[in-house]
Amino acid sequence: MLAGIALAWMVGCGGNNTSVQSPDDGVLAFPDTTGGKSLAAFEAHVLARAEGTDTALADHKTLLAVLTDTIPGYKLEFRESNRFKAPLFSFTEANKVFYNSKEDYIELTLGDYWENPDFFRVNLQRFNLASGVEISGVKDEKRKVAGFEPSNVKDFFSWSSHNSRKHLSWVFIGVNERYFLTIEATGQPDFLDLAMVKGWLNWSVLLGSNS
Repeated sequence: MLAGIALAWMVGCGGNNTSVQSPDDGVLAFPDTTGGKSLAAFEAHVLARAEGTDTALADHKTLLAVLTDTIPGYKLEFRESNRFKAPLFSFTEANKVFYNSKEDYIELTLGDYWENPDFFRVNLQRFNLASGVEISGVKDEKRKVAGFEPSNVKDFFSWSSHNSRKHLSWVFIGVNERYFLTIEATGQPDFLDLAMVKGWLNWSVLLGSNS
């Protein structure tokens, strides 16, 4: 299950102003970048990090410890963490999968991708394009809840996605322009409750006691 997140999203999102037409819904949607993040600032930060000392990948066991071992109504069925080396970069990743009695699952994947700026470029674009417009049953929203963001991070962004036709929900979280968390859940009638999701994450293990 590991390594799929970092390698599957190497394809960039379209960044032009072309309208998107859904053949199923007949919805004409123009991307709304309200509340988006600056890609220019991200590029400056990438350069500064490369010239600095913050270049060691987080240990995959530390990433694993960030993720909860218990979700009410679900049982932890799979856990794995490792360090992966691709031709041009390395990354560490941790993964836990929980199942309930109906065989619905919740999967949490957290990785440190600082050596792969392309991964974050793609996800910054996805965040910027999350506008609350539903196309073919899928809606992406920049959702917020008090206390969801760790208190001592330098950079944070998050958006949620829900597929009403397939009852799939996702939460995506980027932290400090290097750590990225993906949560995928099946059998969900709506967006995941971010207050509940917060309880699944122990950021202090990775970011310090004030998180």
